[in-house]
Amino acid sequence: MMPFLREFVDPALLSKPNYRDMFPSSGADLTAVAALADVAVSRGSNAPVSPHFQFCKALAEFRVGHYKEAVNWANLASQGPYVYPKANAAAVMAMAQFKLNQLDKARTALAECNKVIEEKLPKLEKGDLGEDWRDWIIASALRAEAKRLIDGEPPADEASALAQIFQLRGSGSIKEQRK
Repeated sequence: MMPFLREFVDPALLSKPNYRDMFPSSGADLTAVAALADVAVSRGSNAPVSPHFQFCKALAEFRVGHYKEAVNWANLASQGPYVYPKANAAAVMAMAQFKLNQLDKARTALAECNKVIEEKLPKLEKGDLGEDWRDWIIASALRAEAKRLIDGEPPADEASALAQIFQLRGSGSIKEQRK
């Protein structure tokens, strides 16, 4: 994901109440975040990385409670060639469909998110998440949030996975990307 998108997604993701126990609240104004998403999808509609923008828009719409719009944007993002927007969009779609009381569709979207993460993303156990390690964290956190919402239970290894990531980062196995 492009660095400026990371700065946009992190506040939108981490301002969610479920994550306030793990991270300090960003204090992000979700209306402003949604406006940034509008700019990204309108100005970046023809960009090769438009699925990243579409995912950001889906997440912003979900955060402000516009669940039908979140599903529409997530569907667009999931059609692109990039794996992180596919995984992220599937998680957002699952949560939005759950909120719309479309439980079967929500479970199908969560299963798709799990499939993309398990089959296409780097494995934490290998000790190297690559240059896109932040995107891996976002995808994992969104999947955990979707699972918690739909199944009513947090994944048992969520906290230990985050601890491993920060340990790997401290050891130099995860390299900070500078641009």
